[in-house]
Amino acid sequence: VDADPSFIESVGYPIEWLYRNLSQIEVAERTAIVESCFSGNSHGGTLIKNASPIAIRSSVKPVPDNVNALTASSKDQIASWDQSTGLSLFTKYFLLGQAGLADQFPVGNGDGVISEQELMTYVEQEVRVQAQRLYDREQSPQFRFASAR
Repeated sequence: VDADPSFIESVGYPIEWLYRNLSQIEVAERTAIVESCFSGNSHGGTLIKNASPIAIRSSVKPVPDNVNALTASSKDQIASWDQSTGLSLFTKYFLLGQAGLADQFPVGNGDGVISEQELMTYVEQEVRVQAQRLYDREQSPQFRFASAR
């Protein structure tokens, strides 16, 4: 949160390290939920001040096969916020989906079980629509489930 992007090489924690470390834990399932974007832009402006244009390239390596990875946006998009809740759009709709809305019609089948597909469809749909409606921008959450590979 308080890292200076100008010195990201020395103060940052590469996401591929997180994925690699998670993949080595001996558990039944591993999930990383990344509530951030990789574009260099944020809801409050660019990460590096007084620079135009900004170009931060992400070289994130593929997620290991045994790790579920959910991210708020694609690598070139801003992760948008819902000002009324103080949550990001991704977090808001992920939590609402997990609370049962993803299992309801028209996305879900109402069987009382929230499948990965139901959750993914619900969150993608809601975040995409709300980012467009509120901010006139694209936001596409990314889901990579180990069982779907």
